[in-house]
Amino acid sequence: SYNDHFETQGDSVDDILPLLQTLRRRLYIAKGEDDEAVAKEKFSIYDPYFCTGTIAEVWKSLGFKNVFHENRDFYADIEKGEIPDYDCLVTNPPFSGMHMQKLFTFLASSKKPYAVLMPSFNVTKTWFKELFSNEDAPFTEPFYVVPKENYQFDHPHGVGKGEFPLRTMWYVYGGPDCHDKQLEESAKASLKDHLQVIHGTPAVMEVLPKRRRVARPIEERWKAKRAVQHAGAGGSG
Repeated sequence: SYNDHFETQGDSVDDILPLLQTLRRRLYIAKGEDDEAVAKEKFSIYDPYFCTGTIAEVWKSLGFKNVFHENRDFYADIEKGEIPDYDCLVTNPPFSGMHMQKLFTFLASSKKPYAVLMPSFNVTKTWFKELFSNEDAPFTEPFYVVPKENYQFDHPHGVGKGEFPLRTMWYVYGGPDCHDKQLEESAKASLKDHLQVIHGTPAVMEVLPKRRRVARPIEERWKAKRAVQHAGAGGSG
């Protein structure tokens, strides 16, 4: 929807870049290809949520030549079995409705690597716990790259100015061959000082700011509710 079309800003992409470079190298070593040049040539990113299409050019400028990012119906492609053969899904999905739950249902079943930027509150959701963090959850929980300051997002039509109200972070999974302590340690070594690499939902809850309920005028509460309803990033760019 129009109100979900907020583009990912460059600082969040820059933050995850060293981790993707490490993952690219390790994925192709796992495939039996230890030539860094070949890995750069073949590695592919898939971003299924389209906004203006600019994010594909951003990735290409950073050395990721193969980017699947088209104005298509992601959920219809899932149903039809028309998802491209990619190496890592990297996206910033719409934050409204069922988008985040539907995306992670797909990601969990695909078992492919991903890096997804979305609000931290998802780790407390029942659907997320049932997929990843409950004792009997069927899928491997991602680790989290958490900025110490909120990321901000831009609407392509210049609306929604002001500080973005939701705390977002990267949810990262390296796939069956690479999701291990070594990948997390590589991330910690390569990422910038304003980021934290965290494993496990309880640890995430420890580092995120505690929310305090403060009485506010009705008008302010209404504005805050509308901001949450309209927040999202319909396609990263």
